[in-house]
Amino acid sequence: MDWQSILHPIDHIVQQQTGKHLTDIQAAILKGVINGQRYATIAQTYGCTTGHIKDTSYKLWQTLSTAFGEPVNKHNIRAILQRYGFNAPPQERSPCFRKTAQTTTRA
Repeated sequence: MDWQSILHPIDHIVQQQTGKHLTDIQAAILKGVINGQRYATIAQTYGCTTGHIKDTSYKLWQTLSTAFGEPVNKHNIRAILQRYGFNAPPQERSPCFRKTAQTTTRA
């Protein structure tokens, strides 16, 4: 799976909004969330606290919300990426994404 095809354009968007590139931890958050990982799992993998991941995620979601002109969070990032033509890789089936997908298809 080619994460660079997803991360590179998002990095460009973040750079346009903030003047800075995605940090390694922001990239890890995006990859983890898209794969259905919980913040605690991402924190453990990255070697930091869950609180740090949550704080960093909040800032990342705010930046992406401004860039996309709609609220972005860990529950809708995958759908937003797909809607904007990013080729998000198939996620490992997690309950959080199954619930989101079912809710979306019923609407």
